[in-house]
Amino acid sequence: MRLRTLLVGALAIPASAAQAQWTVTRLNPFGSTESWGIGAYGARQFGRARFGSQDRAVVWNGSQSSYVHLHPAGATSSTASGGTDVVQVGHAFVSGGTFAALWRGSAASWVNLNPQGALGSRAEGAFGDQQVGYASFAPGAVQRACLWSGTADSWVDLHPIGATWSEAVSTSGVQQVGRAYIGDATHASLWSGSAASWVDLHPAGALSSAATAVARGQQVGWVWAGFGLGGHACVWSGTSESVVDLHPVGARNSACYGTSGVQQVGEAFIGDRYRASLWSGSSSSWEDLSRALPEGMWGQTYAFAIWSDGDRVCIVGSGHNYLTGRQEALLWTRDISCDLDLDDGSGTGSHDRAITIDDLLYFLSAFEAGAAIADIDNGTYTGTSDGMVTIDDLVYFLFRFEEGC
Repeated sequence: MRLRTLLVGALAIPASAAQAQWTVTRLNPFGSTESWGIGAYGARQFGRARFGSQDRAVVWNGSQSSYVHLHPAGATSSTASGGTDVVQVGHAFVSGGTFAALWRGSAASWVNLNPQGALGSRAEGAFGDQQVGYASFAPGAVQRACLWSGTADSWVDLHPIGATWSEAVSTSGVQQVGRAYIGDATHASLWSGSAASWVDLHPAGALSSAATAVARGQQVGWVWAGFGLGGHACVWSGTSESVVDLHPVGARNSACYGTSGVQQVGEAFIGDRYRASLWSGSSSSWEDLSRALPEGMWGQTYAFAIWSDGDRVCIVGSGHNYLTGRQEALLWTRDISCDLDLDDGSGTGSHDRAITIDDLLYFLSAFEAGAAIADIDNGTYTGTSDGMVTIDDLVYFLFRFEEGC
């Protein structure tokens, strides 16, 4: 017990150690002059790539060569904005206008989601069996937030009473988010499947706001507080009063575009450019994702979507490549699983997919007892066990714990 007390006090290690480094993959397809990563789910990424003068909806599976174009036959342009492991959604410009689109992995599977009577529409997000977006209706081509479940005739009108226009851009399968123009400003908006369920997330005193993504009961977006102040990235938990300002110190402007329900991604304008950004619920947790790219090679960078299964974090976005002179879709990945995840605080050796002080305390108990689980190194600092529990195991554990595994 004395060993644990002395080590924990001396190290003063925070409850969550630093995490491993990012791996960045360029997704720009061969022959494409520009590409954007917009959505992510599991091993899949969604967006668009330009071939010649034509933008085509594409889906990737983690690599440049894995892309599949979803561009419908006869379309002038198309974009995939989001999806799941089964479907992809976006829009396609075909004869007669721009229409909300749904695919199931191929261009030939395209389904037109445009509601009957709508002049045009777009689908922006999907989860489970839900798709969200907006459609325009006469007179005046009023834009109305929409919810679908796989077909054009399944659409549900989410347009709030009193709104001039509205749009839904993301769904968790239970909640939908977007914005509605109320009075003389856009208001961040939350729905639960119907127009009557609309919740105004607009913070008191803000001039405008928008919600851009939702997951696990968490909503993200941006709030504009006033002239000269710039937009601020924000996160909500279901009410306008719950808003948390994520704006990094020193930033001129920031916005959130995606959430995993735990972490948030977007952009922050710092110095002379926009920087792809990651947060973990607070302004002080801001991380500059552009630092994972080769210095001097990339200009403006953006992060639009995040997905995590607890073992790996995937972030999709884009950046301007100075060497190629083009915007390129990018995929950031980071392994957050770790063999140092020994305990969840119960003292039973249960894992919780987090590296915290509980894991350190559990290891120290095992080390004091000479338990086999504490045999993690043979003095080479390579993680090779040698059948003995020695000071080498303790030093190696503390080194890796401090480095974040």
